[in-house]
Amino acid sequence: WDGDEIVVAQNLKVDLSAPGPEDPLTYQFDVNSGDESGRMTGEGTLTFAPEDPFDIQRIKADSKLVINSWELEEVLKLFDSGTFFAAVKGRLNANFALTGNAAGNLLLLGNLSIPELKMHGGPFGSDTPVVSDIAIKMEAGGTPDAISLNDLTFTSSLAAGSARGTFDSGKNHRLSGSADLDLAEISRQVPGTIKLREGTAITNGKMTLSAKLNVAGDSANFEGNARIDRIQGIRREKKISWNKPVTANAVGELRPDGVQLENLSLRSAFLNADGQGNLENMTVRLAADINAALKEFRKFIELQPWDGSGKLKLALDLKKKSKNISHAAISADLKRFFMVRGGSRILPKQDIQIDFNTTVKTGQTLSATKLSQPNLVITSSLARGKLSAAHTAWNAVSGMPDISGIELHTKLNLKQLSSVLRNLKTLTPDTSLEGESTI
Repeated sequence: WDGDEIVVAQNLKVDLSAPGPEDPLTYQFDVNSGDESGRMTGEGTLTFAPEDPFDIQRIKADSKLVINSWELEEVLKLFDSGTFFAAVKGRLNANFALTGNAAGNLLLLGNLSIPELKMHGGPFGSDTPVVSDIAIKMEAGGTPDAISLNDLTFTSSLAAGSARGTFDSGKNHRLSGSADLDLAEISRQVPGTIKLREGTAITNGKMTLSAKLNVAGDSANFEGNARIDRIQGIRREKKISWNKPVTANAVGELRPDGVQLENLSLRSAFLNADGQGNLENMTVRLAADINAALKEFRKFIELQPWDGSGKLKLALDLKKKSKNISHAAISADLKRFFMVRGGSRILPKQDIQIDFNTTVKTGQTLSATKLSQPNLVITSSLARGKLSAAHTAWNAVSGMPDISGIELHTKLNLKQLSSVLRNLKTLTPDTSLEGESTI
């Protein structure tokens, strides 16, 4: 923007007609876009209730809005900080119709389309993505007791989706939606942003998302699903693909005192997880193969300068001991783990064991939950240590936990530590440490 004037709209014409207090107010307006190539028109009537013309709920509307070829670039510049958001160029076409009133039945119908949306800068770097054939269709209604989203559909060259739901005044709400993303087309539009490997093309791949949310009072049932099909592509004239699809499912309930997880499931070639329970009784198991994950992602994505390997097993157990009191244990076992950066090994191959234990005192809300005698133990060839405390509670005022009775005992392998710091360029290449440090 640089302080220059931005003309978003010009040549506004408005015509109002109000013959009498019992007659509808009729209006029309016409305005051109800043570049004079786009146009927005509107017309309609507002009929007031004779016995109370100032009751907004009872004003009956019959209105239409039409937008033709309105350039979005100048409009969006008003909200652009110049660094974070991408510059956008595209022409908007839309038409909306609103009939009825809030005291009876209100109906909103709308269609929106953008033939071609061009973007550059911001998070896209050197990429210049183009999204074509954008179309949104909406039908919504309202009564004194509820608002309903009867239909919302979205289509484009990159993604398509739909949503519907109802929201009533008694805190009972329903919302569902789904979306499909074309990963092959996304990779063609933003190869640099996703760090697609040079000489690699994704020829087939889709991500499917779906979600349902049912709210009743202070509780909400939810279900979410995600799936990434086996991504396929070509690298230097050789066919490549992921070994397995990625699927995820979560079903549960959000309550004032926390989450009731009925099922958590994640399946892939490199990461698998299962879980269920609540803040009193919960079980979660996770297994990850770092080498397999890097191998899968490296088929398409440039991961340099990082590399590594190792197998992780993580277990979380919450077991109720008495009313509002549970024992929590988290165990993470990382076998034969090492890290490489730029061809140099940052962390030598080693086993890392992390154990955390505490007593959980659940409150009426999640923020009121307290931890008694939390204890963390870490064992590896780089570091061995123990961190404990007497009590931990969430401070709602500061937004940070209050911790009392902290004790720390740890031993560091200085030779391994100096190797890590040299590779991270925190120490100079010719600096080395020896021995062991006790804290």
